[in-house]
Amino acid sequence: MILRNMCLWILGLTSTMSVTGTDVYTPRGSYLQGTYNSNYTAEEIEQSIINHEVLYPNATQVDTWDRNYNCHSYAWWVSAGGSKSSSWLNNPSMFWTDGSFAGMSQYSSTASRVVYYQSGTVDHSAVVMGSRYQVRSKWGLLPLYDHSIYDCPYYQGATLKYYALNNSIQGEKVIALDTPGQYVNKTYSITNPPSTGSFVWTVSYPTTIVSGQGSSSIVVNMGSDTTIGASLHTAQGLTYPLPSINVLCSWEPIVTDIVMVEYGSPWLESHFKVVCNESNSTFYWSVDNGASILPLPYPTDAIFMVEPNVYTYIQFPSAGSYTISVYGQYGNYVGKPFSKTLTASVLGTYTFN
Repeated sequence: MILRNMCLWILGLTSTMSVTGTDVYTPRGSYLQGTYNSNYTAEEIEQSIINHEVLYPNATQVDTWDRNYNCHSYAWWVSAGGSKSSSWLNNPSMFWTDGSFAGMSQYSSTASRVVYYQSGTVDHSAVVMGSRYQVRSKWGLLPLYDHSIYDCPYYQGATLKYYALNNSIQGEKVIALDTPGQYVNKTYSITNPPSTGSFVWTVSYPTTIVSGQGSSSIVVNMGSDTTIGASLHTAQGLTYPLPSINVLCSWEPIVTDIVMVEYGSPWLESHFKVVCNESNSTFYWSVDNGASILPLPYPTDAIFMVEPNVYTYIQFPSAGSYTISVYGQYGNYVGKPFSKTLTASVLGTYTFN
């Protein structure tokens, strides 16, 4: 059997499924019928494994070959805790057409799955493994592998599209406390929750969950920085983690960004503004690689007069890369430094990395 023929049945394009199997459900409860692939002998499959591992030596086998499930059922069902048994899926598109997952025009850190399209048709599915370039997928009847998104039988000629669970954690990400030792109650919720299932929430110590565990909205009690996470637990017992959020909570000035102000010279100098929860703080700026922090050239200009302390003026000696840092002090309270790297060109064009 030549490789091309083997690729066809690995991709599930010529196989005939013969067994009605597991009931598969999306996170929103839409139904798909799983099946079982009885094609090809064990000897043919073993020989195909040998051939493919010669062609893709950098792929790492994670599990043995199995007739019960394929790439689609692994990526969307089995990896979340669903049964492998007779769960082979020919078309997983219900997982995004019913709103359970949302497709992305480009990669985001929230992406958890990637689909390989051939001429607009769903061809292969994989689970994103912490990086846009590393995935885990099952190759048809062949084993489950960890591999680069490019290093598999499905990449040639394919268009890739990433998908993320169509839910996120919503709530305040910067909380200013009035005094040291203060604790406050804040509400966090899940966007677009499904009508069935539950959410299991986690918070980092010493933050505590006051109420709402299991629901799509919780109240937490916090007095310091914390990480808030949640997982969707479906009615079928599957688990789909949501991206966690980091919450800054402090009585100190909290700097969250540095932005360039569109007011300045066409040369290698420009104005920058600090974004902080306490704009009345005193801010201390620094920059590396020989760049200079200078007084504002026009301090009485209207753009600066409302909050003059949040601005600075930086002159760069030449084109190149520079790291700008700033921290704030409000009374006796000193905040954490915040840094951002910028690339300056000779034409006075600036790009934050």
